[in-house]
Amino acid sequence: LSWARAGLPFLFSWRPPLDAATAVVRTSRDRDDFEEKIDLPLAELYRDGRRQVNPFGAIPVFGSSYFVVGWFGVLVQWCGLEWAWKVEELLELRDDPLLRAASAGVIRSGLQQMFDRPPWTGLYPDVWNLLENRAGGALISPILIAGALRAHGRLPRELSAWSRRVGEGDEARVLHGWGRPIECTSDADGRTLRITVEFLAGEECELLITRSSRPREVNADGHRLEEGDGGDQWRHDAEGRLLGVRFPSRGRSTIVVRF
Repeated sequence: LSWARAGLPFLFSWRPPLDAATAVVRTSRDRDDFEEKIDLPLAELYRDGRRQVNPFGAIPVFGSSYFVVGWFGVLVQWCGLEWAWKVEELLELRDDPLLRAASAGVIRSGLQQMFDRPPWTGLYPDVWNLLENRAGGALISPILIAGALRAHGRLPRELSAWSRRVGEGDEARVLHGWGRPIECTSDADGRTLRITVEFLAGEECELLITRSSRPREVNADGHRLEEGDGGDQWRHDAEGRLLGVRFPSRGRSTIVVRF
């Protein structure tokens, strides 16, 4: 928790009196034009131009970069969102009311900064200068916002990616998949893998298994999967020692791989 609390001083705990009418975003009207940079009023990027980016906007540095670029009063919300995402995961193991309130606030500020008018829908600015009420820089994808929302329980966790290590030594396998892993085990000689995953019922789910020899058999919920490139099949890359498995999810599915 001490690491998580170290992020608190980087967050605004009050709302500066900004004038929404003068706020602008420096970007281009054409999302494919990387040369044009003009000041656009917030009303062109947001359905409601009154954005409450504070409290809980995040600065990235206590000081300056290269002794030139100052960061006090300049939000770089993706830095705060990285912190909030991991804090939310930490809070599953040990709760802390102050950290929970702060991480939720950081996520809320990120949502307030995210554009909701095309062609910028879903993006948010790299920087937001509170002194000038001017946003700009690179326009960032909402991956961090979605990850933090998912960790906060406000998006389906079944859409998360995960990795697990099974076995010991140089030949230990690493499993990658979607959803929530319930069980990832191997028998003593490593010839049988058993993987239980929760995913969206009725949707195709996928697994990738590293350091894999060619399997003798792959079963999903008791049904044998065939080798191939289509749905509900498995595919082995001998050179890369990779095994990919695609199967229909029942909400909670068990995959058994025999080598």
